[in-house]
Amino acid sequence: MNAIIPVASSAQLEAQEKNKQKNEKNQLRPLVVGLSAHVNKRWSVMRDHKKQEIEDRLTKTARARNMEYSPSKMAEIKAQGGSEIFMGIVSTKCRTATAWLRDTLLGTGSDRPWSISATPIPDVPPDIIERLQGIMEQNLMQHYEQGGEQVQEADLKKLAEGMKDTAMREMKFEAEKRVERMELKMEDQLIEGGFVKALFEFTNDVATYPYAVLKGPVPRKRKILKYAEGGGRFLKKLLETSGNELTLINFIGLLGETIYKICL
Repeated sequence: MNAIIPVASSAQLEAQEKNKQKNEKNQLRPLVVGLSAHVNKRWSVMRDHKKQEIEDRLTKTARARNMEYSPSKMAEIKAQGGSEIFMGIVSTKCRTATAWLRDTLLGTGSDRPWSISATPIPDVPPDIIERLQGIMEQNLMQHYEQGGEQVQEADLKKLAEGMKDTAMREMKFEAEKRVERMELKMEDQLIEGGFVKALFEFTNDVATYPYAVLKGPVPRKRKILKYAEGGGRFLKKLLETSGNELTLINFIGLLGETIYKICL
């Protein structure tokens, strides 16, 4: 394979050298130097705070949940001849809090902790209003063609209100049916997107550590079994599809990133 040798004219080389000198000069401006020093300082503050404060606090909470003493505390207990049994009060409280959260937040079907409902007074679309007006005009024309008497304005208003009430009842019934279908669709999306699993893990973290993080929806590709036509019949095949998922975030790394953003 032949290597390609770049070729440039003397004018292009001079222009590149000028641009390089200009960039180097810009880097030495007081504004750029001051901004760089500020970023480096804040990054150092974030790094030191994470090591000295956050990591130590997270380690202490994890040990308390697992009913373990720190190496230094264990050494002191052994030196004094004390009991090495860890009283798991924190662990008991964390398990109780986790159980309460899961009983409240987790559930499917009739036990799901959320619901949606249609608005009490649904809006009437313009096309339905036009259709009602057309029906009313047609009925009036038939009434007059058959020799009917002049209809009073109050009667017309009462008739229009009755037709609107009928349309509102039908729309409310249709809205309730759509809400039921939407609830099933939302529940199916949550289950396929790993909502229950992620929330199950989330309750454990939020009861143990200072806070926990859930992220979603996250678009991801996954393989699922679907019916596909083949050979004149439908067979189950492994197909690749995409969907939104909910995932538990490793908040230990996120803590440092968040503090860094706050410091800036």
